[in-house]
Order: sequence, then C-alpha cells, then structure tokens
Amino acid sequence: MTNNTKETYYSNGKLLLSGEYAVLDGATAFALPVNLGQNLEVENNTCENTLTWKAYIINNLWFFADFDIKTLDIIKTNDKLIADRLKKIIAAAIKLNPSFKNKINSKIRTNLDFNSDWGFGSSSTLISNIAYWAKIDPYQLFFLVYNGSGYDMAAARLSNTFLYTANKDNPIINEIKFENNFSDSIFFIHLGNKQDSNDSISLYRKNTQILTSQINEISDISKQFSVCKSLDSFQILMIEHEKIISKIIKDTSIKEKYFSDFDGSIKSLGAWGGDFIMAVSKKNNNYVKNYFSNKKLNTIFNYNQLIIK
Repeated sequence: MTNNTKETYYSNGKLLLSGEYAVLDGATAFALPVNLGQNLEVENNTCENTLTWKAYIINNLWFFADFDIKTLDIIKTNDKLIADRLKKIIAAAIKLNPSFKNKINSKIRTNLDFNSDWGFGSSSTLISNIAYWAKIDPYQLFFLVYNGSGYDMAAARLSNTFLYTANKDNPIINEIKFENNFSDSIFFIHLGNKQDSNDSISLYRKNTQILTSQINEISDISKQFSVCKSLDSFQILMIEHEKIISKIIKDTSIKEKYFSDFDGSIKSLGAWGGDFIMAVSKKNNNYVKNYFSNKKLNTIFNYNQLIIK
C-alpha cells in the first residue's frame, strides 16, 4: 500500500431469528443480516513500526491503541482489555497469513453504525473486516479467537436472510429470500441487557445437554420460519421455539417473565435475557410501540427498517 492510499471494508451486523444455543450443537438456524454494520479504513502509517488504531461508534471516538508492529506490544491505549483482544485477533490473522504482518504498519479507523450494547455484532463485523484486510478466510479467523457458531460471519457478508448449519470451518449456508406480507407486524426491541456471547456460550456448554430430537425440532422450525407466509403460523413457530429452548436451558420464556400481558407473541433472540427480542402482534404498530415504551424500552425497530432486503 503506497502513501495516501486507502482501503475500506464493510461488514453487516446480524440477528439470529431462530436456533439460539442449539446452533452450537448442529441445529439449523435462521439468521438475518441487518442494514447497520461496521467499516474499517486502512491508510499507510508514515510513523514507522506502529499500528495506529482508532475506533468510533456512530462517529464518536471510543477506543484507541498503538501497537509495535514487530512484537504487537501495546504502546498506548485507553482500554487495555480491548487492546489485548484486538492484539489477539491481529496475531491470529498473521498466523493464518504470515505476509499480513507486512501490511500492519497502518493507520486504522473503524466506525460502528450502531450502539455496541445492541448485540448486532460489533466483534463479528470487526473480524470480518480484518479478514478482508488480511485476505484470509473469516471463519478460520473467527474460530481462532471465539467459540461461537460462526453464523455472524455469514451475516457479515450476505445480502439475504439465510439458513445456517455450523460445520467446523465449512458451514452449510442456504440463502433464502424471506418474502411475506406481514413484515410490518414484526418488531425487534432491545432489552438493555448486553450479553457477552462467549460467556453465554461457555455457560450453555457447561450446564446444558441437548437431545438429538430437540436439535431436529429446532432445525425444522428454522426451515419453516424461512418460508412462512402466514402471521398466525409465524406466531405458532415463535411459541414452539420458545418452549423447546426453555426446556433445554431450563429457563422461563421472556414473555412469561416480563410481558405476559402483551397481545401477541414474543421470542428471545440470541442469549436469553439480553440484547433483542422479537415481538409480533395483530394489533396496530402504535400498540406495539406504546406497550414497550411504557416499559421504558424505547429502542424499537420494525423488520422493514432493519433487515437487508
């Protein structure tokens, strides 16, 4: 990369509509790329032997670090925990492509389009962008540094909803155009409880045993979700999915816990108890928005606002 030459990479955020937890054990999940994501801009660094990193959230600086390009030692930073995590990702990228080390004498600027507490994939979009920059397989990089299913790597680079089955470094991905006439009745609401994906996965691995029959049931529901044409059928699938996961993780459904009087169906997305939920109702949109606003939950997206089409 010559002086003043910039490279820019972009990756989508994600939501997992079905298959949370079970996707880790081979269940097919139904996932949605969202139209909010993260970009990474690379510029040659005229200051020798330094990788300079500045990270922004909605154009506001929140993290910075300088690394020695020879050793990846942290020279300075405002958050050592995040700098150590970033160092681990860069080191893993170099392991996968040793020639990448010759490119890291750079100035990096990242910008996240969404609040990092929303669980849309601040880490996965970063890994995807670094994989673009390093010219390596994003799944290989992901699995070197995280213990998830990898579905978010697919979401980062696809433009359609898709079915995803984890399979080591070669997941099975089937893009499906989710077409229906009820998307304006689907809402995503943030609960305000950011979940650490790695911690949630570790807890699930430690405490949970899932049956083959349950994996098959979740897979079947995911496939039905992806081709569902009826709002009634969609709500039935939501309820059935919640019942199965409730048994697997031995936890009460989110609707029973907090929203029992909601006129419609509610499903957890991702780790239960945090990040987003999906709410569907036959009532008008104002009912849904007012219901959750009255519970001081004001980060509300309609499906058509958020999902890439």
